Amino acid sequence: MWSGQTALNRQSWLGQQSRNRLNSLLMLIAMAGMPFSLGWMLAGSEGGLWSLILVAVLHLLAPNLPPAWVMRLHRAMPLDYRFAAGLHHELSRIARKAGLQWQPELYRIASPALNAFAVGEDGGSAIAVTEGLLRRLSHRELVAVLAHEVSHIRNLDTRSLALSEIFRQVTSAFALLGQTLLILLSLLLAMGEDQVMLYWPAVMLLLFSPVISGLLQLAFSRTREFQADLDAAALTGDPEGLASALYKLNTGARGFLGQLLHPRGAEGRDWLRSHPDSKERIRRLLELVRPVRSYQSANRVGYNSPVFGVPAPYQGLMPREMDFNWRRSQW
Repeated sequence: MWSGQTALNRQSWLGQQSRNRLNSLLMLIAMAGMPFSLGWMLAGSEGGLWSLILVAVLHLLAPNLPPAWVMRLHRAMPLDYRFAAGLHHELSRIARKAGLQWQPELYRIASPALNAFAVGEDGGSAIAVTEGLLRRLSHRELVAVLAHEVSHIRNLDTRSLALSEIFRQVTSAFALLGQTLLILLSLLLAMGEDQVMLYWPAVMLLLFSPVISGLLQLAFSRTREFQADLDAAALTGDPEGLASALYKLNTGARGFLGQLLHPRGAEGRDWLRSHPDSKERIRRLLELVRPVRSYQSANRVGYNSPVFGVPAPYQGLMPREMDFNWRRSQW
């Protein structure tokens, strides 16, 4: 996918891509291992195999709503080409560069929130952006956000996240069986059956398996977000634009309600979130920027962008050789 035409640090890009792919594979294997292990404990190897067959059948039978229906559920309206010709043009260019056969439809949601999401796959997909996002972000930042959503469509993240949800649901079904077994074992233990104690570890695993599966699902979702950021940077050749958009999205979402639901003391609990911490996402994006060796080249490639006037919460995220303000103080 690397085109060689973007001003990115190729070594850093490839390193992050390898890490994201490995993490995604490990998360999927671990999530698949949960129902297999529980089925094996209950009915041997055949039980483990049938549990995976059940996951496959549910995945095939899962309803796949057309993107237009999903947009109606969110009360989204098509974004008129006359009022956003530039965004439509950029979306078309990004979709072609990503190798999509069909350009995603662009929708607008009448909401002051800063949000965007994509649904569907190549051949039938849509991207929704809120009015708050259209008003708050610059054209450069909006293009970066669209590239991020196109990456989700190209990477089939909707399908893979649906598969992870099925893994979690099947695991939860086994947990209900575990609760039934726990009641029966408690009655047998009260009747003096000491050998019942041998089965307690298996029952405890059945009880806590939904929690483990849920945490794995969140970790998988965070990995897909990192990969979408990485692919968006390659599609636009502008990791700074997406980093700037992420900073605005993070600060815009931290109103009174955001502070109440996500206080600063809880920022470190990334394992309870479906999206990675914005600070880590920005740090990884800025690692993709090639170091600039002179003041003239810094201005030529746009290193004096708003991101490089790094706000206080994000100072220190870049290596010094990439920090425009630090280099300027040395001249």
